[in-house]
Amino acid sequence: MNVETRVLWLPKAGNTENEYEDAFYLPKRGRDNQPFVCALADGATESLLSRQWANLLVKRFGRQWRAADAWPSWLNETLRVWQNEKRAYMRRRARAGKPVQWYEEPGLEAGAFAALLGLVITRAARGGQWRAAALGDCCLAQIRADELVDAFPMQDASAFNNRPFLLSSNPARNIELDAHWRFAAGELARGDRLYLMTDALAAWFFRAREAGARPWQALDAHADDAAFAAWIHELRAARLMRNDDVTLIRLMI
Repeated sequence: MNVETRVLWLPKAGNTENEYEDAFYLPKRGRDNQPFVCALADGATESLLSRQWANLLVKRFGRQWRAADAWPSWLNETLRVWQNEKRAYMRRRARAGKPVQWYEEPGLEAGAFAALLGLVITRAARGGQWRAAALGDCCLAQIRADELVDAFPMQDASAFNNRPFLLSSNPARNIELDAHWRFAAGELARGDRLYLMTDALAAWFFRAREAGARPWQALDAHADDAAFAAWIHELRAARLMRNDDVTLIRLMI
C-alpha cells in the first residue's frame, strides 16, 4: 500500500528552530510489502532534555516497535538507550567547557517527559489497516470522503487539559502505565487521509469541527511550509490556538 507523506512543523512564537521540542519519525523510503511506520512526540517544555527524549521515542517507535502487548520490553530497552544518551550528553557538555551545573542536576534526575503517538499501516484483505499506540495528547484523525471517520486517542476538544499523562525517561515517574497506554486499529481505503497532530493543533482541530467546520480542509489548504507558518501565526494571533510547538504529519493512502 502506497502512502504519500507530508510533515509540517513550527516552533513556539518567539522561539528558534533549535528550541523546537516536538519530534517526528518517517521512514526514509517505504516498500509496498513492508509496514509503514511513523511517530510523533511532544516534549514537555518544563522538563530538561525533553527535545532529546522526544526524538529518541519517535526513532525507537519507528525502528523497534513490534506490537501493543510488547510495550514493556520496548520501553525497558528505550530507557536503557536513554541512559547511554544522557551520559553522552554530559560528556559533550564537559568537552565543550560547559559541564552540567549543580542547579541542573535535579532536572536530570527528575527525567524528561513527552507525549507519544505511533502509527503502523499494513496491507489487509481489503485495502489496508492502521494500528496506533498513544500516551498523552498527540492525536490521529482519519478522513474519508470529506468526513471524519475515526479519531484517536481524543475525540473532542473537552478531552484536552494542562495535565496529560506523559512518558518519562525516569522509570519511577512511569506509574500505572497500563492504565494510560491507548491502542486502536482501523480499516483503510484508497483516498483516505490521516493526520497526526501534536496537542495545540489537535485541540484547534476538534474545536473547529465542533463549531461545524471541516478543519482538515484548512490543513490541506496550507500544505507547504510558508503557508502553514503564516496560517499558524494567524491562529495564534486570533487566540484560536495556544502558543506551543506545532507538528503535523499528513498521510494520503
